[in-house]
Amino acid sequence: MADQIPTAEETTATGTGQAPTRRLGLLPWFRTVPPTVVLILVMTAAISVLVFAVSEYAFNEIGSQRQEAMKIRNAERDLHLIGYELAVGESAQRGYLLTWDPRYLAPYQQAIETARAAQAQMVAGIGNNPRYAGEVLAVTELIQKKVDDLNVIVHLSKDGRMEEAVQLVRADQGISLMEAFMQRKVRLQALLRADGDTRVAALTHLFQQQRVAVGITVALNLIFLAVLGARTIQQFHERERGRYTAQIQATELEQTVRERTDELAALSTYLQNQTEQEKAKLARDLHDEFGALLTSAMVDVAWLQGRNTGEDQQRTMRLQRLGEVLHEAVQLKRRVIESLRPSLLDHLGLAPALKWYVQETCSTAGIEHDIDVPDETTGMPADVSTTIYRIVQEALNNTVKYAKARRVRVELEERSTGWSLVVQDDGIGIRNFEPGHLSHGLAGMRHRAQALGGTLAIHSAPGAGTRIVVAIPQPAANASSADAPRAAHEA
Repeated sequence: MADQIPTAEETTATGTGQAPTRRLGLLPWFRTVPPTVVLILVMTAAISVLVFAVSEYAFNEIGSQRQEAMKIRNAERDLHLIGYELAVGESAQRGYLLTWDPRYLAPYQQAIETARAAQAQMVAGIGNNPRYAGEVLAVTELIQKKVDDLNVIVHLSKDGRMEEAVQLVRADQGISLMEAFMQRKVRLQALLRADGDTRVAALTHLFQQQRVAVGITVALNLIFLAVLGARTIQQFHERERGRYTAQIQATELEQTVRERTDELAALSTYLQNQTEQEKAKLARDLHDEFGALLTSAMVDVAWLQGRNTGEDQQRTMRLQRLGEVLHEAVQLKRRVIESLRPSLLDHLGLAPALKWYVQETCSTAGIEHDIDVPDETTGMPADVSTTIYRIVQEALNNTVKYAKARRVRVELEERSTGWSLVVQDDGIGIRNFEPGHLSHGLAGMRHRAQALGGTLAIHSAPGAGTRIVVAIPQPAANASSADAPRAAHEA
């Protein structure tokens, strides 16, 4: 894929080689939008905002009108309830006067209390409205006079002054008060009903305005959407043509990348095999040539020490020192040879080589170890044994250097389908571990397994240790040498 070259407006750079800085923002995207689309979007947004403002205004007005309508309805209900309760109270009063039965006093008190509560609610609801203030005040005074008249007659009856109570009843003052109350009630109800009708008409008008505004908005938006849809369809066809062209280019690029990846994988496997061969050759040369020289030198030193009479102390010390140096050189040669190509791996097989290496490495690092390896691995191909040994070598090297582990376990199992290797430690784990972004050492281990058609999985978390699982199939199940790198890459 071709690299995108930033323009002068998008980047700035200094003469010292400072990396360019890309300017981020919506302006580049806005420039790519056609003017027709921009105009449609702006007009749609403006109309939507205007309709929203009108809707909010109408909503507030509807809420206000609804609240006033509720007050009017509640006031009408309270007026009706007051008239009803006064009639109930008067009826209970008459029953008490006729029978002197105290049972009539309970409904009487209940009716008076209910009437007063309804009066208080009515005053709280519409008493502050100047349009109703006069009528509400007049109705309130009549209610109070009517209640006082009823209470006086009841108290006279309770005190045994029945004749006075009967005279008050016959004076028809209660009837006059009730008639005056009913007249005021009718006038106030007429005012409330007229205002209620006005509120309903206002609400109807507001709802009609809402419907008209919504209809206009929908019609304009449909027109804008039609224009925008036509433009979008046109752009869609253009984009599909571009996508088809880009898909063809992407397919060609993907094929090129796959071929290059296969070539790199094959080259890496070849270099890895060549490295192992060169190491083995170098180890043999060191063992044969350099070993022969050191052996000859040690024989000569031993001969000189045998002919030394001991009279010259300095000569004796130098010969002794020379023998020690030659012995250290022999040990160094062995370590170098074992590092390049373990002799146990070539002469005794994988199991003894793994056991020796794990034991030697863990003992030197002071780490406890468990190793479970089959005693017989004679049927294992040389490239498989070399790969398993190198993976264990790299894994233990990482454990000793970075893991801070107390125990390491190495387990090798031979199955009918191939071999399974597990290397696990109880160390600190790998911080910020991402399986897709491995270090060179871990990536090299994975490539060794993939080169044989196998897999390598790494499980790690901070404080939970690291577990490496390798699976290598039998040679018969491996891909051919030409397809192995591609199969490993896809795996």
